[in-house]
Amino acid sequence: MAKYEAGDIVTYYFIIREDTYDKSNFIKGWTDSKELAEFYLRFHNSSKYRLKKLTNTIEEMHEIINENLHDEIGIANIYTRDRGKKSPSTKLIVIPITDTESRFLYDETRDFLSSIVNYSYLNESIPYLKNKYRDALMSTLLLNSVIKKILHNRLDKKNKDIEMDQLVLLYKLFPAEFG
Repeated sequence: MAKYEAGDIVTYYFIIREDTYDKSNFIKGWTDSKELAEFYLRFHNSSKYRLKKLTNTIEEMHEIINENLHDEIGIANIYTRDRGKKSPSTKLIVIPITDTESRFLYDETRDFLSSIVNYSYLNESIPYLKNKYRDALMSTLLLNSVIKKILHNRLDKKNKDIEMDQLVLLYKLFPAEFG
């Protein structure tokens, strides 16, 4: 976002999400860059989004922006799987993302979706599984390493090197936001 002085006339672009369930509209994101707003719209490709351009003084804009402080649209580098190669690898891609989405995505990536998966229940139920299922969970799926990280905050060689496909994760965390 550019720097503005008091009294400057500015133009901001707001991504408005139309909720068809309760017929309400709300600001999903905002920016002072038309190109970035259009990039966000193309990336999400959702019929629920529309672009609204608003020109006013910077003081008037601050009232709107302060209500949606963490919804500024920015650019982020995220990891995704490179599906074009024979061996699995990851690559960085550039996407438009709001501050709220970015924070949520990085928290969930760092904590292996701990707000969705209750690892303490899994940890408690492991002793009741047959050995072949326990071995599959612990060694093949690396559940033991993930539990060490989430429940005990201990890093090991395995959980330190796990790379998640953040693009897929973003889609799974916010499925209603994509067309």
